Amino acid sequence: MEARMKKYRTKSPDQSKEWTERLPKYHQQHRKVVIVFYLCRNRQLEHPHFIEVPLSSPDGLYLRDLHLIEKLNVLRGRGMTSM
Repeated sequence: MEARMKKYRTKSPDQSKEWTERLPKYHQQHRKVVIVFYLCRNRQLEHPHFIEVPLSSPDGLYLRDLHLIEKLNVLRGRGMTSM
């Protein structure tokens, strides 16, 4: 009886595989992310600002990412990233 129970408990190879689709390596390196940020003036939010930066890490985007800091420096001045 135990042998029969083990037989039915096991999954078929098709059921146990998890399908994950990876992007090609060349596409992962050139992937860009859109960032939305708001500036505040006199305690009032301004309209949203959009920038697009390339992803430098496969783990995602970090606030201290070099591309993000350089892009903000170019667009908004050096004081923006030091806040």
